[in-house]
Amino acid sequence: MVAASIVGAFIVGTVVGIAVDGGDSDTATAAPSEKAEESSGAAVAPPPRPQPEPEPEPTYYEPTPEDYLLTIKVLEQTCFGSAGCNVSYRIEVTSLYLGEVDPNATYELTYEIQGGEDTRINTLEITGDRYSVDEQEMVSTPSEDTELAAVVTDVSKRGL
Repeated sequence: MVAASIVGAFIVGTVVGIAVDGGDSDTATAAPSEKAEESSGAAVAPPPRPQPEPEPEPTYYEPTPEDYLLTIKVLEQTCFGSAGCNVSYRIEVTSLYLGEVDPNATYELTYEIQGGEDTRINTLEITGDRYSVDEQEMVSTPSEDTELAAVVTDVSKRGL
């Protein structure tokens, strides 16, 4: 009878164990987090994805007066013998810089006209690879043989 009691207790323990476990023997060996997931029915979120690195701000070359060459295109010249000449001209810009300037920035390029009877200073604007100049400027020269030159004296970014 003792043997029958032991066998009976064993059978009762097994039946109770199966009833509590739901008959799924894999759950008994599953890791605690897996059991919690199965019992709550909630999905576990995947780990967060790393955020992409922000694009670095582009760096642009900051031009200097030495980066530009200005030439004078004579449009008209009227001379009055020994009294000198009146010269109408337009400035043309040649870029000498090797770097890339900010294509969205506007630079003011100040220049001086040399060779005239009076000092002439003017400013033109450069944006990207385009520039805007006065269509026509005028200066008086002491003689017909006077050579005019345009020298850049300053370059600054507008709107700072």
